[in-house]
Order: sequence, then structure tokens, then C-alpha cells
Amino acid sequence: MFTPAAYRRAASCRTTHSVLPLRQIEFTALGGELVPYSVGQAALRSKQALLVGGLLVYGTTPG
Repeated sequence: MFTPAAYRRAASCRTTHSVLPLRQIEFTALGGELVPYSVGQAALRSKQALLVGGLLVYGTTPG
């Protein structure tokens, strides 16, 4: 069954004591879990998720 997820949103990368420059990482909620946007895109490409009305949903269809 497909599970609705939240709209895409951005968050700042939180690095602690790192010499790497801070960069913005976009996150999306996939099945109620916050994941990097690239993970959501990979799920879309592999047909494990659908974009429905601006929401990212994933799961399996019954049958």
C-alpha cells in the first residue's frame, strides 16, 4: 500500500568540527522518514515511488 510523504523541503547540513564548507542539502520525507532528496529521486527512477499532487509516495500496489 502506498504511504503519503511530506512535501520536499531543504535543510542545512549540520557538520561538527569539520573543515568542509557548509552546504545546503535538500531533504524529502519518504514513507514518513526524512531522507536526502537524491534518495527520493532514486526511488522515483526505480519505480519504487510516485509523485502524486506534489507528494512523494512509495510502497507496493495490492495484488
